[in-house]
Amino acid sequence: MAKTPRSLAVDSDTKRISPLFAWHEATVNMPFCSQMPQSFQYPDLERSKNCNCISVDSLNISGRTKNEVGIMYESCMYRGILEKLNIRFAWAWCPDLVKVGAFRHGEDAASAHLLGRCLCAAAVLVPLLGDDERWVIRWEYTGVLRSILVEFGHRGDIRGIINPCDLVDYAATEADVFGEEPGKVFVTQSTSQKVLHSGVSEAPLGDPVRDLEYFLCISHQIETGLVAMIGFSGDEEQPVEIAQSFMIQALPDCDLEILDRLRQKLQSPEFRRFLRRVPDCDNYLEKMLHCLLQDEVAKEDGAYSIYEGVKPVWQCLCNRQQIGKALAAIPPDEQKRMLANGESVRVRCEFCGENYEFGPDALRELWRVDEP
Repeated sequence: MAKTPRSLAVDSDTKRISPLFAWHEATVNMPFCSQMPQSFQYPDLERSKNCNCISVDSLNISGRTKNEVGIMYESCMYRGILEKLNIRFAWAWCPDLVKVGAFRHGEDAASAHLLGRCLCAAAVLVPLLGDDERWVIRWEYTGVLRSILVEFGHRGDIRGIINPCDLVDYAATEADVFGEEPGKVFVTQSTSQKVLHSGVSEAPLGDPVRDLEYFLCISHQIETGLVAMIGFSGDEEQPVEIAQSFMIQALPDCDLEILDRLRQKLQSPEFRRFLRRVPDCDNYLEKMLHCLLQDEVAKEDGAYSIYEGVKPVWQCLCNRQQIGKALAAIPPDEQKRMLANGESVRVRCEFCGENYEFGPDALRELWRVDEP
């Protein structure tokens, strides 16, 4: 297959976005590469050049960082309960999380978009975690996209990686990316002391976020709705204009028929219009909830409570001590050979790219081997 530019794949006849992006839940304006014309715009993009970002004083987000056109870049997450419906929800706005986490290894726009949506999805799952709990989610597919790995903890620290990071070079359609056969989703829940639960399900929907939703319903047996939206801008300093996600999940005594209707509403054009927008009013989250609930429940049954959650941030947990523990697992015979040859070891973290180097003296101390 002939390679396409690393920015976006475009049909030269129509100048519209190629099938590789047509099936994404995305809003894309200008790519990050001069190979694309300045006038190119994704058909679904709704730009808000003169917006004011969400600033609900009661939610303590009025002072969050904005750029010169009012786009809020500081991540935040809010959780709550639809009290009479016995449904919990979470909403995350996290363009700086995606900016930091989805472009660390030179990802092209397609790879950054898929990884970014997975990072956003993780942000709204954080309220599900108990103290000291961590989740590791791994998506594996049978197409050009081999895997996505996202790890996050109860304090909102999130990291992730996608393989490969240059999907546009090798894929032109959804089938190319995900393959003809269903993939798999693996989730491991653990604390610093033990593994709490591990599960696996098929990934039959050709969309990592929807496949994760499917996993939660099938493996965890908790009815869940999950959606995430990414929007890129033409600003290389601030490439992510939109990054938000929303989750609903059944609590005990929830009417599952109502939850299923609300889950379908998450995919509706009316609700997706909110996902495509930069938050532009003081009661933005409340408006999203009203859109979700209208025509589904009586007004008196739509009461909800909202609480500020932990801030989702990209953070890698690698350090020299952890790398040293991994090197301690090298078999003793191999350790002796390396020390006899005076070899050094350099380990690169796949998540953040940090390099850790251990010379002969450091290895001797690590493996507690005396000088010969």
